[in-house]
Amino acid sequence: MDRIRVPKDAPNGLTPAQKKALNDRQRAILEAVVLHGTVTSGWCRKAFGVTYDTANRDLLKMARIGLIRREGKGRGAHYVLSAVQGDAQ
Repeated sequence: MDRIRVPKDAPNGLTPAQKKALNDRQRAILEAVVLHGTVTSGWCRKAFGVTYDTANRDLLKMARIGLIRREGKGRGAHYVLSAVQGDAQ
């Protein structure tokens, strides 16, 4: 989690606004991206027992707030961290 671009004084690697915007499942997805470097919507569906729409909604929300970004298209799409802490500083 410490590789995510946030202000240096933000606790737990997330800003308060980012932390408030994420539910527990989305935080777990973010931790998986940090640990493994990437996740897919298929992985999210299997890991959390959610539907395709729920997995995509979670991933798109996280991309919209700037935590992750989508790479690839279609079945090859996967999500990675959008930035490494320190890039903008």
